[in-house]
Amino acid sequence: MTHIPSTDIWTLTLELPASYRGSYSFIEIPPEMQQEDISQLGGRFSPLPGQPDPFNKTSEINIRGFGESVLSLDLAPGQTEWDDTSHTCSGVLSTSYSFVAGHQRQIRFYLPGYRTSAPLGLLVLPDAEIWFDRIGITRAIDIAITTGRIAPMAILGIDNINESDRVNILGGNKELILDIAGNLIPRLYKEYPDIVWAGHSNTILAGQSLGGVTALMAALYAPDIFGTVISHSPSMWWSPNRNTPRMFTENDTSWVSKQVLSALPKDVNIQLGVGSREGATVPHVQQLHQSLLAGGLKSKLSVYTGGHDYAWWRGAIIDGLSDV
Repeated sequence: MTHIPSTDIWTLTLELPASYRGSYSFIEIPPEMQQEDISQLGGRFSPLPGQPDPFNKTSEINIRGFGESVLSLDLAPGQTEWDDTSHTCSGVLSTSYSFVAGHQRQIRFYLPGYRTSAPLGLLVLPDAEIWFDRIGITRAIDIAITTGRIAPMAILGIDNINESDRVNILGGNKELILDIAGNLIPRLYKEYPDIVWAGHSNTILAGQSLGGVTALMAALYAPDIFGTVISHSPSMWWSPNRNTPRMFTENDTSWVSKQVLSALPKDVNIQLGVGSREGATVPHVQQLHQSLLAGGLKSKLSVYTGGHDYAWWRGAIIDGLSDV
């Protein structure tokens, strides 16, 4: 930002498409901060917390432990399920602990209170501590069910222990997928014998970033359980030998794409989403989508005007569920 002399005002002018939605915060950079640390500011491993915009009255999001403002321009897709912060959930949220992917971790289960004669779908979410504690997924799902935008749906969430654990269990981790499909879901069905479940096509795993890779791996490793996967901004740079996105370009080979295209069954509905400002991720996701279609598989691609950001992921997850 540029300081206007003799004032306490700093300015920055950005030209953005009218369909843009993104989160932002303000961070004052100390003069002695090293460039390597500056490059991390605003990211998942930011060394300094940000401050929300005091003049932005839109509801904030809190992903990293501090408030971030959301900028939604005039043509950005609506997010009505996230606008009503006064809505009270009618369902029941329960928590338990289970040994999953090598560690004891917290498991969330939300059973909606809005009951109809329709069978109940099941949405499985990695990164549950963010979706439940910081984003408010239960309220948005409740509203979407009540308005008829999505079919009645329960939510099964799996927590990460910390950031290091997240890096270890998401991405291409087969153990996590098999534990969810082979242990958590069968146990859930056993614990709720009176529920009529909607079945294969409405058993959905949705993930973002590394969790987006997890969603794609669910189609690969547990196609008999998951009939739909929703993958937003998948970390196309991920491989068993790579744990950082640095220096990953449009021309690099994606291990993720190669795995997905190697043996994916035709009876899984794959929904892909990416932000138009996500650099090399965009062409890799577009190429994966086209390859899936060319192979006769079910794939849908949505490109949102934004970055690697929960600001649009939260709306996109409802969009995806409405298409199931």
